[in-house]
Amino acid sequence: MKGSKNISLACEGKNLAGLGFTVPLFYEGELREIEDDLSALILKTLVQDKQKISPNRLLALSAVVSEENKGKGASALILKAMKEKALEKKFKSVLLPTRPILKYKYPLIPIKEYAFWKNEQGEPFDPWTRLHSRLGGKNFKTSECCIEIKGSSLKWQEWTGLSLLSIGDYLIPGGLSPMRYDKTSDIGFYRMPCVWTEYPLA
Repeated sequence: MKGSKNISLACEGKNLAGLGFTVPLFYEGELREIEDDLSALILKTLVQDKQKISPNRLLALSAVVSEENKGKGASALILKAMKEKALEKKFKSVLLPTRPILKYKYPLIPIKEYAFWKNEQGEPFDPWTRLHSRLGGKNFKTSECCIEIKGSSLKWQEWTGLSLLSIGDYLIPGGLSPMRYDKTSDIGFYRMPCVWTEYPLA
């Protein structure tokens, strides 16, 4: 897609230190009303590209830092590169459905509460949310589901090591919220919550 962008950072020795991926999006509505479903938004960008609709925002899909480079400022550099790309294209803003990095420790707390927890200094409790705040990001809504993952009990056992023997909610390793298992259909649903953040540029 025209305007799609891989953003990579190399550390000494030219090993990959971090990677970000973005897609261009046209969106003029109220930000609180933007689709929560990332799959739907990605499909929308594809349709817009085919229809030659000029994008006005940059939608960030991911920003990943290698384990050995965490805590060294690579995340901030990826975000900076995203903003520079958006400025180069004269976009209005960068939009990010962020996944707070410590939320997995509190999977039973709703994202709408967790996102507004503060530390002793009065800053956002979560380090990833705190970084966005320090860099000028503005949270405009939370979502209980920006990505949905479905799978059978066998698949979930393969993914998590858990045996799903009855209907109910299960805490999965690394999950930001519980996974709901329906034994009748033998399908488990994991809905990943997120905090929507905007970096205004215009």
